[in-house]
Amino acid sequence: AVVGGGLTGLACALTLGRRGYRVTLYEASDRLGGSLWELDEAVLPASDIQAEVEQVFAEETITVCLNTKIRSLSELSQKAILLATGADGASLLPGGPGAVHPLSLESAKPGVFAAGQLCLGSQADPARRIAQGLQAARSMLRVLKGASVTLNREDELDRPTKLVLPPPAPAPHPPTAPGDAGTYTREQAMEEAERCLLCACLYCTNNC
Repeated sequence: AVVGGGLTGLACALTLGRRGYRVTLYEASDRLGGSLWELDEAVLPASDIQAEVEQVFAEETITVCLNTKIRSLSELSQKAILLATGADGASLLPGGPGAVHPLSLESAKPGVFAAGQLCLGSQADPARRIAQGLQAARSMLRVLKGASVTLNREDELDRPTKLVLPPPAPAPHPPTAPGDAGTYTREQAMEEAERCLLCACLYCTNNC
């Protein structure tokens, strides 16, 4: 069960559903997407949001229950549950946000996980919400397989990256002056051409 159809819940539901697990996604409002709909049309058009949301309805393994507000965990009987409700769902969370394991995202009640705004609060930027949805999905997969939710996962929260920002600036290379006749020799032309940056940094791509 995934409670909440925002970025966190959608990321988790799609991950589990595409692995072949049957997921029931509960959303209190009449549409999926959560805070995405609050973005300016110029930033993210509604048509793009709707196209992404349609992917969820297209998954045969995912059952979407709109206009369904879960008020108590006793309403859910699934073996693995994610609470991705936003701050409004704090009353559902066993032990409170402070009791959520930072790695597995499991709450004080085994099999019940919490992620997204419910845990992150003011740090809940879109990338973090999606990342936590995926993190929760990995934990839920372990529960469904009867495995430990924390074993051998120590590197998940601290994976090193080769990317350094800002990228190093190219060393300045003075221009090569042409000869007395105002033209370049072959060697001078090659030296001048080597100053070209090729205008395609690829720094991010090469280090991703």
